[in-house]
Amino acid sequence: MSVRNAVRSVVLPFAVVLTALAAGAGGAHAQQRQDASHEATAIATTLAVADLEKAFWICDYVATTGAVATLDAVLCHAVYDRLKAERFGGDFERLLAWWRANKVAEHRKLDALASDVP
Repeated sequence: MSVRNAVRSVVLPFAVVLTALAAGAGGAHAQQRQDASHEATAIATTLAVADLEKAFWICDYVATTGAVATLDAVLCHAVYDRLKAERFGGDFERLLAWWRANKVAEHRKLDALASDVP
């Protein structure tokens, strides 16, 4: 079972959108990538801060444990940008301190989730 499928139960709307974007991504041209970037930004804008945090940790976990597809990266970047702005007032150092303080625990949660899914 892929990590993407495992995390669906954590942030279902985010995972569904991520999967849909990735499915439509194969061989995207410049205009398609630009459209995907606008769509990713629009999606990230609709997420509540708590969901942005969950999505951020999913992105961080997937980036740490395996390859992130191009559109996954586009959506993850949009999530990161919005989380930094909304939760940390645009302050990268505050976001970095939060990430350092929470990464191990958040990755353990996702490890457990991924291993529990058949």
